[in-house]
Amino acid sequence: GPVDPPPVSDQLAVMLDNAYPVSAWSFGLCSNPAFIVPIAIELGWTVESLNLGAGPSFLAIDLHAGGFTMRAVIDDADPATVLGAGFNRLLLTLRYGGGPQAIPGGVYPLELCDDLGEPPVAIALVVNGKEIEPATGSGLVLASAARFLRGDANDDGGVNLTDGIFTLSIGETREIRV
Repeated sequence: GPVDPPPVSDQLAVMLDNAYPVSAWSFGLCSNPAFIVPIAIELGWTVESLNLGAGPSFLAIDLHAGGFTMRAVIDDADPATVLGAGFNRLLLTLRYGGGPQAIPGGVYPLELCDDLGEPPVAIALVVNGKEIEPATGSGLVLASAARFLRGDANDDGGVNLTDGIFTLSIGETREIRV
């Protein structure tokens, strides 16, 4: 039958549905920076609650000009530590702002991708010690007129030195180790 289109918002929830226990995951989320750019990434309850609230032992979220990547290992000292099977698990919540060519009220696509990063980050889950490629879905983001200010790279409502620092940080690796 017909497939319902994904909901449109300036926010996107990245969810995990896993039929088998997972010990690690990775993915990229691509967007056209001329139209939409990620401005805030918040860890979801699923990630924060791992390892009795300590989070995963390895977590890297890297910003790139065309989107971002996420890599996580629940417990790198014990690969048998897993996230049990489940559905609608919130990994991240993302907020997007309009890029320089965005049309206020325009709707722009987001796609899970495997060509961001050096080396490129795969779309993968680790199940029973083996990397598998999961089924994926896409999303749409609404470009809001109220959020776009040319030069305001970090979307704090002003153009200042922090915008230059934010711009320079795109492509840097941000690694969180517990």
